[in-house]
Amino acid sequence: MKPSEKTLLLLTIILNTSVFSQVQCVSCYQQNQRIGTAAANLIVNGSFEISNCPTWTSPYQNTFCTNSSYPHCTINNWLPTGGGVNTYAWLYDSTHSFIADGLRAVYFGNFFCAPCGTYGDTSCLSNNGCISTLPMGNPVSIVSGYGDTTGVSLQQTISGLIVGNTYVLEFWAGGEGDTVSNINKPSVFAVDIAFGNITLRNKPTYSSSSIGTRYIIQFKATGVSHTVKFTNWGHICPKCTELVLDDVLLYSLSDLPASYHCTTGIYQESLMQEVSVSPNPSNGVFIFDSLSDKDLVEVFDITGRIIQSEICTNNTHTIDISNKAKGIYLYRITQSGGRVQQGKLVLQ
Repeated sequence: MKPSEKTLLLLTIILNTSVFSQVQCVSCYQQNQRIGTAAANLIVNGSFEISNCPTWTSPYQNTFCTNSSYPHCTINNWLPTGGGVNTYAWLYDSTHSFIADGLRAVYFGNFFCAPCGTYGDTSCLSNNGCISTLPMGNPVSIVSGYGDTTGVSLQQTISGLIVGNTYVLEFWAGGEGDTVSNINKPSVFAVDIAFGNITLRNKPTYSSSSIGTRYIIQFKATGVSHTVKFTNWGHICPKCTELVLDDVLLYSLSDLPASYHCTTGIYQESLMQEVSVSPNPSNGVFIFDSLSDKDLVEVFDITGRIIQSEICTNNTHTIDISNKAKGIYLYRITQSGGRVQQGKLVLQ
């Protein structure tokens, strides 16, 4: 079965390790929009808007890593750990990455690491969508001064949980990317909610038109407080990105739409296949691939006025706007469950 044949690809694996004994599922969606209503978000400053970090003017002007030799800044309610004297983890703005919520996102800059023993070798990684398995343990920073096996982390302790109740950790992740150094491949990072590292994949998000990944981790609380910790070790290959994190939420299961709930005792990944558009730029004929039946494709001009709206009946769908003026247009694909992908079309 091809992933494009369904909106969601469900990969189910029976839990057999104590690390994930309380984690019910990990779900990944290729979209920027929030999923849960998060009426009572238990994470404080989850969008990293409150800090004494200055507005970006140049690299290495400040870092949240307290072990770094670069000037420091503080992100309210978040505790930095790990890293080393050369770690350059700081806040990004929209000129450097897509920002999922507010004006800032956290970039976990930590140079190079070797997940499989030798830098650039990623052959030991076992990837299922956005889930990655590292059989050799944590990646190792291969240059001194970057935290070795610890990587660089941000963490926050959440209190007021009810033991045995189900909670949801939702967050958005992307990665730095640019056309100059051609950083265009995914990397890996980890999140720990008190049960050990869950290693996930993140991809570059270049600009306001980029599509990042929404992650949902559904778990049962084993104590009245849990510490949520995000870790990045560095670039796993020369063209692989590093973590950009934003919009961290932790809320009760009742705030998660029922269609996103998972089966207790099952570790599963729900992955919305990202739709590709080609050619782009084009003369006005754009081919959308990896769609699902009844997906809605809409095209807008730069003022936001809708100029075309079509329901798909096949995995591949063609949109023809060759009769429109040359320029930039926007598209929106709405898939089942309300998941949305947005992007830019260039008509030459």
